[in-house]
Amino acid sequence: MSICEGRGFRAAARSVTRVVVAVLAAAAVAACAPPKKKADSTLDGVPSVQAKPVAVAIEKPKAPDWRPYFKDVSRGAIRVDLTARRLTYWEPGGETARTFTIAVPRDRSLQRTGRTRIVRRRVGPDWRPTPSMLKRNPKLPSYVPPGPRNPLGEYALYLGWRYYAIHGTNNQRSVGRRATSGCFRLRSDDIEWLFSNASVGTPVLVQGKVSGPRHALPEPKPAETAALSSTPKASVR
Repeated sequence: MSICEGRGFRAAARSVTRVVVAVLAAAAVAACAPPKKKADSTLDGVPSVQAKPVAVAIEKPKAPDWRPYFKDVSRGAIRVDLTARRLTYWEPGGETARTFTIAVPRDRSLQRTGRTRIVRRRVGPDWRPTPSMLKRNPKLPSYVPPGPRNPLGEYALYLGWRYYAIHGTNNQRSVGRRATSGCFRLRSDDIEWLFSNASVGTPVLVQGKVSGPRHALPEPKPAETAALSSTPKASVR
């Protein structure tokens, strides 16, 4: 080995030694350093307070009381308020209820009040005019099969009173108005829901009287849908 080669080797060895020593020294310093403190959660010397989530109970609207109107709601119950143009359905047990806007008879000569019950249910009902309808309008068709032109809509709940039913409609704009020949007419979505819940034997109470304008009354606010109207309460018979 030449003198120059020997000198270069020794210089490289010294450089490697210095790097190793520096790395070991840095590791020793890091190991001996005190642990870092967590960020001070104070503001101007006042400790910050962690806000805890608070559970807020949202109270559901209470179902209207069925007891002034029915002795028993084990099979559910329906109350029709002609004055307010509303139908309230209590589910079996009476813990929950749902109120719908309805079309009511055009005038008082067509209305009927009192107690009855659902005696028949039908999907896709057909329609025939009653004798009084034909007397008022002889040009009415004698029969309308199930379908989009049927005035009963897609579902019908027939009552114990002849010619009377709770049903849908092929004219959604008529709901909320004085528009029927005696029946109680609901929007398509509403009658579908009611049909799927009300059964044969469900008691029905019709109260009030047809009054007010022929056009639709204002829709109830969501918080009011569970409240009964101011129609005088009937004694349970």
